[in-house]
Amino acid sequence: MKKLMVLLALFNAGSIYSQTMNDIKGWRDAEWGMSADTIKNLFAKENIIENKAKQGAHLFNLLKIEEFNISGYNYEVNFFFTGNTYRLNQITLTRTLGFSEITSLESLLIEKYGNPIFKVEHPYLCKWNFPSTFIEIDFVEDISKAIITYKQSE
Repeated sequence: MKKLMVLLALFNAGSIYSQTMNDIKGWRDAEWGMSADTIKNLFAKENIIENKAKQGAHLFNLLKIEEFNISGYNYEVNFFFTGNTYRLNQITLTRTLGFSEITSLESLLIEKYGNPIFKVEHPYLCKWNFPSTFIEIDFVEDISKAIITYKQSE
């Protein structure tokens, strides 16, 4: 039993260590701290919409892509900027899906980022943490939506 506990501790330490070895500094080519104009240029081929909706005291959703294709599925992508400097600090990807599809979405992120540092099944929530970025998948059952949040670490 003691050997099993040691092996489990080493495995968990290894997965946390591997996440800190590779830093994620945003999503795709969008990096934290970029301006709205830079984001528009990066995603010029997409139908990017100016939104200008205030989400909180210091967070503005200035840009949105209504249909962004990832692995054959369309996601709504929202880019959030800080209220003071209008610099990118959060991105959300939202898609309608059934709960049975959440595992395939999770698998895509595990393939890209490694094992999550936190996961619960009900309500579904899965998290990754890197030096510059916090990533979370949240499944909102009553509206059947998966929300993937990429947020600049504080």
